This record gives sequence, structure tokens and C-alpha cells, in this order.
Amino acid sequence: MNKSDDLDMLSASEDFEYGWLDGFVGLLQDETQYVTWFLVLFTCAISIIIAIVQWTKNKELTRVASHNEWVREFREKLAVLEDESLNFWMTAANDSRDVISMGRLTREVKELTTIASEIAKVGGNIYQKELFKDLRRAVTNDKENDDRPLNADHYRIISIKTITTKLRRQYKRRPCK
Repeated sequence: MNKSDDLDMLSASEDFEYGWLDGFVGLLQDETQYVTWFLVLFTCAISIIIAIVQWTKNKELTRVASHNEWVREFREKLAVLEDESLNFWMTAANDSRDVISMGRLTREVKELTTIASEIAKVGGNIYQKELFKDLRRAVTNDKENDDRPLNADHYRIISIKTITTKLRRQYKRRPCK
């Protein structure tokens, strides 16, 4: 290709660009096209409004679904923690397994507190600091370790049941709208 061919291609592309732009401007100036352009712009505006409404609705549904999933997991782990802690405190002491059991109970309480803070992040209940502090004390405080097995009417057993019931009442699933 030589320079003259390059100039011819350049002028042809410029003609195309200006011709296309002239045609577009011509459509806007044509009085018979006003209704068509109004319908096009009106449809675009309606589409944008529908997209925004759907996005906000989906955002809320996702938040509720996340909340409900976290609450489901929280309640499952709370039930397991309650069962294991009651089992631990109501059975006779076994030094070889007690350290392992106490470590597991401590980890489960920590998991519950983590899930509770995640629930707060997705717009659920605020983190129940005092209840979790009481739960940690009731489950993992080993002052009565030598007194095991504890009776069902012992204050520690009653406090574990009471605190887990209060937490269950605090963390409930939300209905999907």
C-alpha cells in the first residue's frame, strides 16, 4: 500500500463517521420521529427504574436470607453447646478427658460469639455482650470441677439452661417478604 491508498482509506472512514453522525442528527430533526424517540427514551427510563427496584428488593432479600442462615447455625451450635456442657457438668470427673472437653466447650462458646457478631453485621440483633459473658462463665468456669457430677438443681446447671433459653429468644429467624 502506498500513501495515496492510506489517504483514500482515511477519507472514506471520515466520510463514514460524518455520514453516520449526519444521519443520526437528521433523525433527531425529523418531526415524524418525535414519537419514536419519546417511546425509546421513556422505555429506557422505565427499564432503569425497574432495575433499581429489583436491585434494592434483591439486596433486602439477600440480607434476610443471610440473617436467617446465621441464626439457624447459631441456634444449632447453641443447642449442641447446651447439651455438651450439661453432659460435662452432670457426669463424674475424668481428668484425662476433662481438659479436652473444657477446651471444646471454650471453642464452641467462641464460635457462638463470632456468629452473633456476624448476625449483628447483617442487621440482626445487637451483640448480647452480657449474656455471652454469663454463658462463658457458666460453661467454662471450672471452680466446681471437683464437685462433679452436679445435681440438676445446682445453680450452674440452672444458669446454663437459663442463659441458653435467653439467647434462643434473642436470636430468631425473620420472615421472608
